[in-house]
Amino acid sequence: MASSKQRENNEALITGAQTPEQQAQEAAANKAPIAQKFSHKTGFRVKKLVTVPSLVMKIHGEERILRFDTPITVSTVRDPKKPDEKPANVATVTDMETGEPFIFILPSVVHGELEKSYDGEAYVGKIFQIKNLGRDPAKRYVNFGIAEVETDE
Repeated sequence: MASSKQRENNEALITGAQTPEQQAQEAAANKAPIAQKFSHKTGFRVKKLVTVPSLVMKIHGEERILRFDTPITVSTVRDPKKPDEKPANVATVTDMETGEPFIFILPSVVHGELEKSYDGEAYVGKIFQIKNLGRDPAKRYVNFGIAEVETDE
């Protein structure tokens, strides 16, 4: 019986799609802050980012150090293909390693743990190391490790 990782790799070979590992490598290569991607015009600099990319942590082992810049809210964006699906919980965060802002689509586990561990919006302005620990075979959800961290400065 093939593992789910073997099935994903086999499917990628058949369809020509990228494996999760290849997707992670490509994502790491594209980690340049979005402001740098816009600042190529001589005599101009980015004053304000009107749109920022979304961040979804789906890859087992993926780890980020994120500062929560806004409270968690319910997204107003809905998938037209899944009208009955509950909307995502989102927050604006900053990746502390790259300085890049994101709209973080919070996994249910992360959302629940932050609500349980912090009164109201007390997590805003704090920095967290968040790591995708993978799916527990006995559970229906992906587990995450969450640690509040502070800078050395």
